Amino acid sequence: MSDISIAVILVIVAAALVFWFLKYKANSSERRMKRMMQHIGLDPEIANQGDTESIFKEVRRRCRRCQSEGQCEMWLASMNDEANDFCPNAEVFEELKRVG
Repeated sequence: MSDISIAVILVIVAAALVFWFLKYKANSSERRMKRMMQHIGLDPEIANQGDTESIFKEVRRRCRRCQSEGQCEMWLASMNDEANDFCPNAEVFEELKRVG
């Protein structure tokens, strides 16, 4: 096998791994977002309603970029009522809870 063939295969494998990682990260953040919403008393289905759909585009983006994934997982696992100040979407969730 030539060096070019090996390089092409490595690029394909690398691209597949990056794609898989991004999909995994998106699914994990979506799962955490829905669990957090349930924990604070919001129906996760609100994310699919027409009037909040554009808000949740930004909520999902923030969640995917969040650097507090571990803290979020621990907060969700503890199931206590401590503030979720670490969450970049905490204010949005509280506002939706207030108006909903």
